[in-house]
Amino acid sequence: LEINNWRMHEGDDPAWARPDYDDSRWEASPAPARTGGPAKAYAETIWYRATIAIPPGLSGRDLAIGMPMLDEVYTLYFDGVPVGQFGHWEPRPAGPVPRHKFFQIPSSLTSEKTAQIAIRRWLGGGEANYLALYAAARPVPHAPLLGLASAIEDRESLHVLQGGVADLPWLLTYLVLLGAGLACFALYSLERGGLNYLLLGIYCFFRVPPLFSIVLLRGSESIMMRSALPLVLVTLANVSDVVALLIASRICSRGRRFFGWAAAVAFVVEVFESSTLLTQIGGTGLAYDYLTTLGYPAVLLVAVWLLWPERKWGAILTILSLAWFNGIDFARNFAPRFGRFNFGWLYLDSRIFGLILFAFSTLFVFYARARDEQIRHRRMEDDLSAARR
Repeated sequence: LEINNWRMHEGDDPAWARPDYDDSRWEASPAPARTGGPAKAYAETIWYRATIAIPPGLSGRDLAIGMPMLDEVYTLYFDGVPVGQFGHWEPRPAGPVPRHKFFQIPSSLTSEKTAQIAIRRWLGGGEANYLALYAAARPVPHAPLLGLASAIEDRESLHVLQGGVADLPWLLTYLVLLGAGLACFALYSLERGGLNYLLLGIYCFFRVPPLFSIVLLRGSESIMMRSALPLVLVTLANVSDVVALLIASRICSRGRRFFGWAAAVAFVVEVFESSTLLTQIGGTGLAYDYLTTLGYPAVLLVAVWLLWPERKWGAILTILSLAWFNGIDFARNFAPRFGRFNFGWLYLDSRIFGLILFAFSTLFVFYARARDEQIRHRRMEDDLSAARR
């Protein structure tokens, strides 16, 4: 049974949990969603209330409420009695990475015909919606559910499985990038001084923090989302774009200084954006999105313009594949569903193709250049030997 008739009010008052509280002046609201709307420049507490009729077949039985993934801390009340909590409120509000939950309701509370459900929720300021923290946990949006405890437990377990299946293309992409990174480090070890291989290996490894988040952040609720370990994962994922600009400087030597300055600026912006996870400085989301999602494609198009006269098609393809990834990010400022496709439970993000193409075309370009350089040196040695003879 979905609970949909919600009312919402900003602020905090323990009396709002009481079943006899008059919430008629509260604002009508859709069911609580994961992020609660755009990031704000301040933290806030929000209350939701809903009245639900308990079906006769469920009256007096052990029920449960299934909760969707909600940022960041919340307490669930059933007829004024707290029946579940996610995260903690003291000494200051803090919650782990959101996940689907269910909370059992004692049969002693379910004997009435109607019940009042309240949710006290805290949202931190600043953006906390990072892909690096949500691997294999794509949310399945739904309103809070009321039903038999066993049925609700099974339903939320199914939602967890559904989120894992939806993210399968991304997880396979991360594994492919991990393999490409290992190959780059192997080539670097065989050819000392091969900075190209080292940079590409670092890029691939910086792109796969979501793989680590599955083990480190999903296995336990003891690691708070706004803490040091998630900050490291988010920073690595963000700085991978900076490394990509350094790789572009190696591919397009004519603009090396330009790309170096662009990478320096991008590094400052990316680190600042990551730091908002802890500092909770909000209100920067829109400016950040336009600065980075427009800035990266613009810089990469400069690289294509510089490479075009040389007709180095492999290098041009490499830069265009990276521009594809960043260009889709920019387009989503205006069309959030752009480049996203659903096939049943499976979720396909077209950025994946640009990411894989960039990694392997770059590896091919660097390997071809290294091979050509070896051939050139061999020919020079043969010419010197002939001259000596």
